Amino acid sequence: MKKVHLLLCIILSLIFCSSQLQIVVTSYAPNFQTIYLTDILHLNDSFYLRIDEIKIKHHIEVYDLMDHFNISIVGENLIRNYADEITLQMFLISSTWFVNQSNPFSLFQNGTSVDYEIRNLLNPEHFNEATYNLMAGYSNGVYSFAAFNITFPHNSVTNITYELTGKYEINNDTDEIQFAYNLASFDMWSGTVSETLEYQIIGIQPDYYLDKSEYYDEECQVTEIAGGKNYRYILDSEPTKEHETKLVYYTNRVINWTIFPVFLSLLILIIIKKQKWKKSKIDTY
Repeated sequence: MKKVHLLLCIILSLIFCSSQLQIVVTSYAPNFQTIYLTDILHLNDSFYLRIDEIKIKHHIEVYDLMDHFNISIVGENLIRNYADEITLQMFLISSTWFVNQSNPFSLFQNGTSVDYEIRNLLNPEHFNEATYNLMAGYSNGVYSFAAFNITFPHNSVTNITYELTGKYEINNDTDEIQFAYNLASFDMWSGTVSETLEYQIIGIQPDYYLDKSEYYDEECQVTEIAGGKNYRYILDSEPTKEHETKLVYYTNRVINWTIFPVFLSLLILIIIKKQKWKKSKIDTY
């Protein structure tokens, strides 16, 4: 058997093996890291308390998916009270990282600092049954959240804002990193809700982003900015169904075998072409 034929047989065998490897790899369960956040929630059924506008802006810098993300998040919530003064307990469900005491997380009501308490769904003593069921329904497997009290004056508009700046470390065994945001206000507050959600990403861009929210037809608006891109969701809808946005990074620690046969096929074509060129060159002499 000629050497070239032997080489082709070996390459064809590798192509077959790679197709089998693809089945094995796709059955592998990747390790996730999720940075999760929801709109502000409450337990009150009053139709006189409405959230008019929500603006959430993420500023994210990432230059090495084996290292960390620099993250800054600012949230602004305009809440209108049409009735008498009322004090409510509010909740902000998030990844543990978001409300970790080591990160500078701040909460404000009309510019004045608000105290909050970090709670965990794994500690049942923090809740009555109704509160626990509500938190579990929106937690998406994320158990930490901030609980705080807000007093809404009679016939007023209250601005609740929160800010966070910190470093999010990427674990060595992580295959996928998700930025997920639950637009819970669309079925937690009465009336229409206008919400703008932005991700300003500098450096490495996500491999995937949810182009449309799950139950809404508005497309994500992607624009170029200095050093990266801005991903903007503008939502204006009746609060009837849960919404979610998502951006995903793959850390490339899992080999993508699906493209392996393509490279091998190209290699075969190059070898065959080279052999034909050699033969034609010999025939000319």
